[in-house]
Amino acid sequence: MFYYAIKIFKKINLIQPFSTIIVALIAKISYLALTVGVIAIAATSFTDWMMKRGFDLPRNLQQYVGGGAEFLFIAGIIFIVELIFKSGIEIQSENELTV
Repeated sequence: MFYYAIKIFKKINLIQPFSTIIVALIAKISYLALTVGVIAIAATSFTDWMMKRGFDLPRNLQQYVGGGAEFLFIAGIIFIVELIFKSGIEIQSENELTV
């Protein structure tokens, strides 16, 4: 996610910040955060299932696997930012046509 954030900072134009390239990068960050959140929740559920079945796993394994809900929350926020940038592209293109 930080790699895509660095790419955004390299490609952003401060005169016209709303572009399709930036929206695509923001969408990639959102999908990546969603994927990581779903995988983390699945891994947490799987480790719980394995522990119920009698597998000997370290008790502190959950602190390394957990955190799925936070990634889902971040994915939602970044998706909203993506929608704002999409509407910004529409407004920016309308302003270019009226001038």
